[in-house]
Amino acid sequence: MTLDAVPQAWFGRIVRAAHDQTERLLAGTGVVTAPLRPGTRYAPPDSDVRFTVESWEPRVATSGELTFADETIGLACEFALRSAEAPATFDCAVQLRLPEGDQPAFLRTWSWTGAAELARWWRSAGRVTVTVRNKVGVGEFRLVPVRVDGRQWKVKVTAKLRGQGLARPLVAIALLVLRGRVDRQFVETLRKAERRWHEEIPPLLRRDPDELVQEALSKWRADRA
Repeated sequence: MTLDAVPQAWFGRIVRAAHDQTERLLAGTGVVTAPLRPGTRYAPPDSDVRFTVESWEPRVATSGELTFADETIGLACEFALRSAEAPATFDCAVQLRLPEGDQPAFLRTWSWTGAAELARWWRSAGRVTVTVRNKVGVGEFRLVPVRVDGRQWKVKVTAKLRGQGLARPLVAIALLVLRGRVDRQFVETLRKAERRWHEEIPPLLRRDPDELVQEALSKWRADRA
C-alpha cells in the first residue's frame, strides 16, 4: 500500500489534544466530577458505559478500561498509551459479545488485540499488528513500513488465517479451496482502504489538530443530547 504520510508532529498534537480533552471531559464538564486517579470508575448518567482509570500520567503512560453492556450486547476494551507527551507505543484488547440473531453462536463472540510501535514507525522500523479471534478461527494482520518519508508511506501488509480447536482442520480445508477468492478479496479490501485514505486523510492534515478533536467532542455531545 502507498499512503499519504501523516507528519509525526501533527500526529503527536492529535494525541495530546485528545488526551487533554478527555481529561477535561472526565474531570469537569458535568459527566463526572471526581479527580482522575488510578482505580477510579467513571459512569455517565443514564448510560451503560463505564470507564476505569488504571494510570493517567501524560509523560509516562495512560491506560484504562472501557466497558459497555446491556441485555443484547457487551463490549470491553483495555488500552495503554505510552505516552501522551511523546507517543511511543499503543496497545489494546477488545472483547465483543453480539446479540442472538441470525448468525451462528460461534460468530457471536469476538476478540481483538492490537499493538502499534508509534515512535519507531516514522523511522521505518516499527510495525502495527492486529489479531482477531472467534471460536473457530484466528486472523493475524501485520503492517510494516517499507519506506517512510515526508510525502508517502510505503506499507507492506500481510495476513495469516488459521482455524483453532476442533475447527482447525475444517478451516484449513476451506482456506485451501477458497484461497484464490480470499486473496482477491483481501487485495480489494486493501485497495479500497488505500483509496479512502487518499480521499479523507489529506484534508484532515490541513486542519488544526486541536480543532479536529474539539469538533469530534462536540459531535459526541450532540449525539448524546
